[in-house]
Amino acid sequence: MILYTIVTGLTALLGLGLGLFVYFHKPHTPLKISWVIFSCTVGFWSLGYFVSLSAISYQISIISSRLSHASGAFIPITFFHFVLVLLRQDIQHRKLLKIGYLIAASLFFCSLTPLVVRDVLPKMGIPYYPDAGFLYVVYSIMYLSFVGYAHLLMIRAIRNTKGLEQRRIIYLFTASFLGFSGGISLF
Repeated sequence: MILYTIVTGLTALLGLGLGLFVYFHKPHTPLKISWVIFSCTVGFWSLGYFVSLSAISYQISIISSRLSHASGAFIPITFFHFVLVLLRQDIQHRKLLKIGYLIAASLFFCSLTPLVVRDVLPKMGIPYYPDAGFLYVVYSIMYLSFVGYAHLLMIRAIRNTKGLEQRRIIYLFTASFLGFSGGISLF
């Protein structure tokens, strides 16, 4: 599964690179800031996954897998936050954002323990693949609910907008749907 490992490495480079590129491109608007945070979260998650999959020892793999999942706990809520800022709906969903960030922070700390990633085991030709812990179900539900709701909001916005704004939302919807569809295989 060398290809799988290479793809996670490329995702790390692209996520962190794109996040830094947008960060250094001024001005710093709420939309750009929310994108940078989301993009870097994906980059750090993927970097940890890359190290875990290419690790030469059990100890390195389990530590990097747990760190990867810890940063990955923020992917669904930072994506949701970015979509809300893009659609100018962050004020209406402030309470849901707070709840989402609280859950993500809790999952962050739980991911550093065996509660999210119990162990790393040989699977699918990969020597150290993460094995789900007790709270992995909550981790998965967080992804499905926040990412799914963000996509639903984008569908609604596509129907209610026109022109460039509509095309921008369609492009984001398509790209993020494809990206998250590929990422769902990790669950």
